[in-house]
Amino acid sequence: MPLNNRTQGRQDIVPADIEAALENDRLKVHYMPTIEIATGRCTGAEALLRWPMPGGAFLAPDDFIPLAESAGLAGPLTAYVIRCVAGDVGDLLRGRPDLHMSINIPPETVGSGLSNQVAEESGLADIKEQFIAEITERQALTKAGQAVMNEYRRGGLRVAVDDFGTGHSGLSQLIDLEVDYLKIDRSFVEALKTARGEKLMRATAAAANVLGVDLIAEGVETARQAQILADIGIAYGQGWYWSRDLPAAAFHRFAEA
Repeated sequence: MPLNNRTQGRQDIVPADIEAALENDRLKVHYMPTIEIATGRCTGAEALLRWPMPGGAFLAPDDFIPLAESAGLAGPLTAYVIRCVAGDVGDLLRGRPDLHMSINIPPETVGSGLSNQVAEESGLADIKEQFIAEITERQALTKAGQAVMNEYRRGGLRVAVDDFGTGHSGLSQLIDLEVDYLKIDRSFVEALKTARGEKLMRATAAAANVLGVDLIAEGVETARQAQILADIGIAYGQGWYWSRDLPAAAFHRFAEA
């Protein structure tokens, strides 16, 4: 595995360590490319927070992001990510109006207006329509979450529901979601090896198509998975079949290739 993709196990960190990392710019943002499956063209990326450790490894996100959120640091983390995006790829996005950038919005910051506020403070207001606010399925299915999604869309942002299908949602609930994208969890992509899994993906794609919602399949790792998704009509994908998450400079090269 390339050095810049290694992750390191849980460390003895406390919220003060995370605050210090934010203040001293120790955290980095990597970019997971989003691919138009039919053409192989890069259409954007998802911004992912990474914490470099000595020796070239990275602290696994699951080992510090939940701690940060429980300590009330979700807002500062999100603000930090958007500032990094502005510095890393702001000019790239301005030069490529066809590219989009996804930002994960933690439950604690949904409804705070943080994404719009920080986008303006970071000098991204002129390209705000190229940003996608990703919220969890659990958030999206609440009345408050649906109100926030509508607010984001009225403000010029696009909205995606992450890990769709892993919670209590179903095809019947798609009609209540005013969103632009549904991100299909990797478990459904893995299930494409079975006839039942493929039928479920086809049914989801058909329902999304009727409602005018694009699908993004996560965790695509093989050419066969990509081909099945293309045959079904899934528009976009993410996964190691095309690329791992990339540091800013590498993502620039990948997007421009």
